[in-house]
Order: sequence, then structure tokens, then C-alpha cells
Amino acid sequence: MAYDAAAIFYEALEKSSCVPTLENTAFCRIQVQEQLATQVALDYGATGRLRFDSGNRVVSESKEERSNGDGILVELREGSFERIPD
Repeated sequence: MAYDAAAIFYEALEKSSCVPTLENTAFCRIQVQEQLATQVALDYGATGRLRFDSGNRVVSESKEERSNGDGILVELREGSFERIPD
């Protein structure tokens, strides 16, 4: 999957209505990651699983990384995504 991760991140941050504070940092991170997943699915037609780390970087999905990842895991499906509970 080829895409400009930085451009997608800033676009997602711009679209996110969340303004990070000390109290809601984790909530905002998840909200931005969900927006990132939507952008990747819609703009690039990507499918498969993605996990975001706490820095909003995409890490590929494997059993080892799943246990070490600290961001959300999503399943991309033809222009949409479903969040997969850990």
C-alpha cells in the first residue's frame, strides 16, 4: 500500500473535532486514528488490517505486533473500516 502517511495524518487531524488536552489525549488519539483509517480506506481503496501505534504510525498486523501495539486495530473493507477490539 503506497500513500503519503504524513499528508493523511495532517488531513485526519484537521478533520478531527478533538483538541488534545491532558485529560483527553488518549480519546483524541483514537479519534484521529479512526479518521486515518477512514482516509486510507476511502482514498486508497486499501483492504486488510492496520494497527496504529501511539504515534499514529501504521504498523503491519502480525501476532507479535498485535501483542505489542498500543494503538487501535482496524479492518479495512472497500471504503470503510471496522474497529477490531483487542
